[in-house]
Amino acid sequence: PGQVSSSNGAAGAVTGAGTGTGTESPPGQQPAPAPNAWQVVKGVLFRIFIIWAISSWFRRAPTPQESDGDGNGARSPSRNLFPKDTLMDLHVYISEHEHFTDFNLSSALFWEKRDLVYGDWSSGENSDGCYEHAGEVDISQSVQRNGSIYVHVYFTKSGFHPDPRQKSLYRRLATVHTSRMINKYKRRRFQKTKNLLTGETEADPEMIKRAEDFGPVEVISHWHPNLTINMVDDHTPWVRGSVPPPLDQYVKFDALSGDYFPIVYFNDYWNLQRDYFPINES
Repeated sequence: PGQVSSSNGAAGAVTGAGTGTGTESPPGQQPAPAPNAWQVVKGVLFRIFIIWAISSWFRRAPTPQESDGDGNGARSPSRNLFPKDTLMDLHVYISEHEHFTDFNLSSALFWEKRDLVYGDWSSGENSDGCYEHAGEVDISQSVQRNGSIYVHVYFTKSGFHPDPRQKSLYRRLATVHTSRMINKYKRRRFQKTKNLLTGETEADPEMIKRAEDFGPVEVISHWHPNLTINMVDDHTPWVRGSVPPPLDQYVKFDALSGDYFPIVYFNDYWNLQRDYFPINES
């Protein structure tokens, strides 16, 4: 959570009194009368007014408070659309399309896990709330030639389906979706060196051929064999527009209900660069 600090400034008037040698009043001239109490009060009030006017001029206007769609004042706190201990189904699809619609394509479904419990930290193979799945993915010629490939993850409340075309099984507020491109593009540089004694190159002939075909720098698509999907067990009563960064980019609110979907993100913190492999025919 962000922390906002404010500092209060104090303004005050400092009056100074000087002493000096004065001259006597001419004979017959009456000295100026001393100011009465009302004049002193007026002077103090005038100074206070000047200080207030100057500070108000430079003071930044407060940000208007956000209101709900009905104009009924401040927005009320939201709730997680998936309460704790909600039964869920997990659907993971692999596709070459950024926007996924091939729900009926069996080859696109990589992993399906039913009746997961939201917020259960004692389930799973190792009783730590984690599940693992391993499998092989068929890579098309397009992906081998530096095409993109995506993973689409859906969490639905148990009994529902992520396909919007299945009207009886789909519920918008019972479906959480996130996706990402799982391949990365890296540059590979060709260095054609020669042995100073023999004058012959030690580079692989295939690499020399690729350098002739693609130039000194080739862009190659890579991917990592591990992908971790995390679902955050959070039920904070967030207020839309007041979520501190960087959490604001993960908390997604529903436009109609005002409530928010569970946070699902891909954790690649432990995916080291050296563990990425080029995508090719192997």
